[in-house]
Order: sequence, then structure tokens, then C-alpha cells
Amino acid sequence: PTKVAELTNDLSSLRCSTPGYYALFYSAVDKNGELQKCMGIGLFGMCENVTIENLIVEGSINAKTYNNVGGICGYANDNNVITNCINNATITGYMNVGGICGKPYDAADISKCINKGTINGYSNVGGICGYYVDGPFSQSIKNCWNTGKIDGTSGYVGGICGNFCGDSIEYCDNKATIKGQGYTGGICGSFG
Repeated sequence: PTKVAELTNDLSSLRCSTPGYYALFYSAVDKNGELQKCMGIGLFGMCENVTIENLIVEGSINAKTYNNVGGICGYANDNNVITNCINNATITGYMNVGGICGKPYDAADISKCINKGTINGYSNVGGICGYYVDGPFSQSIKNCWNTGKIDGTSGYVGGICGNFCGDSIEYCDNKATIKGQGYTGGICGSFG
């Protein structure tokens, strides 16, 4: 990572009036102060080449018609590390919906994360991530847990990941109810 941002205050007073056009960090506001649609919805809408660690998210994200929705990060692209984060929020999106990250892509390592929130979506829905996309570099989910209810109205629904196309899932556990129509599993809806 080339940039470091340290959070020194509680962000609970921040509000967004237009879900789907918002991310707290990364291209949410242009030079004229206008909100712009981001690649994802979450505390961080989109991340590239960063480490995110030691965060707890609470409350709710209601973006039921949008893709790439996560408690910590909506869309993670290109060499990201997400570790020791907890989602307590209720997350609602359409596709690629996860308690930690909606859609990690291309060398995203997620470890020591916990989802305790209810996660709702149509497809690619998971406690840790919704759709984990394969890339040319190593990718894994390690030592993560889900205790929140996962509800997908279609398929690719899992306690850890709805649709996993990365390298490995290791030492992960799901202790919650998982509901989906097809390709549904306690750890992964689909692996490979």
C-alpha cells in the first residue's frame, strides 16, 4: 500500500441520502463537490492496492437494486488486504453482496474477519464476500467466520462466499442459517 489513512473519530454521524452513488472514500465526490456513482457501495466503495484492518461497521446499508455491496468494501480491485474487520450491519444489495466485501477481484486476501450482520441479495451473496473473482495473483479467505443470517433469493449463496473463484478458503466457519434457491452451501455456494 502506498497511502495510509488513520481513522481518529467515530463516523456514526455520517449520512448518505443517495445509496448507490456513495462511498465514504474513493471517487465519491468530484472536483465540483457532486456525488458520483462508484464501482461499489460500502464504507469504502472501491479499493485498489490498500490494506484495511481493525474496523467495525454497524448500522445498515440498503442498496437493494445495486451490485457490489459490502460492509467494509463494495469492490476491491488489485492487491488488497482486508484483515481483522467485523461487520455488524444489515447489508442489502442485488448481486455481489457480502458482509465484508461485495466483490473482491485480482489478488485480494481476506483474513480474520467476522460477519455478524444479516446479508440479503438476489445472487452471489455471502457472509464474508459475495463474488470472489479470480485474477493472476494469489487470492484467499482465511480464518473468517459468519454468524449472521444469509438470504439470497436466487443462487450462489454461502456462509463465507456465495461464488468463489479464488485460490483457497482455509480455516473458515459458518454458524448461521443460509437460504438460497440453487448453488447454496454453508461455506460456499459455488467453488471454482
